[in-house]
Amino acid sequence: MSSRIVLPILLLATTVRILPAPAASSDTQTVCDILATLERYRGRLVLIEGWLGINWRHGLRYISEEKDDGGGCRGLRGERQGWPARILLVWPEDGPADGPVAFRAQPGEIWKRLYYHVKGSDVGITVRAVIEGELRSRPGIKIVRTDGGWAEGNGYGRNGDFPAELVIKRIVKIEPPIEVY
Repeated sequence: MSSRIVLPILLLATTVRILPAPAASSDTQTVCDILATLERYRGRLVLIEGWLGINWRHGLRYISEEKDDGGGCRGLRGERQGWPARILLVWPEDGPADGPVAFRAQPGEIWKRLYYHVKGSDVGITVRAVIEGELRSRPGIKIVRTDGGWAEGNGYGRNGDFPAELVIKRIVKIEPPIEVY
């Protein structure tokens, strides 16, 4: 009688171990996907794929839609049309603009490799990556282009020219090669 009970329990335990654990955030978004629907992602953990801008002085500075960080997102309407296609990156320890987060950063080996490439150098690098973090964006952000083509406003960063801020939890992956700019 006891063997009848043990066998089904053993089979159930084996099956449970094989099933994958659900991910906290499963869909990877582009920078422009996020900026087009900020209300949907505000305050949530997200996975964003894009180009990282990294240098020695600022560390991880931003994640952008395009490698050259040139323009805005095609398809954005209204006030968002002139927004740069990039999101400011901050570590939880750096004091995010809109308050603390409920997690600690997990920089890991990927960050160590990136840091090694820019350590002590005056040049920066651009690398394709996926980053997980909490998205921050305040309602009512206005960013305009100056006559000189620069963006400024009441968003994030020194000039308020970032429409959103991503508080980094972890760098999921990078795609080599790492290029110097």
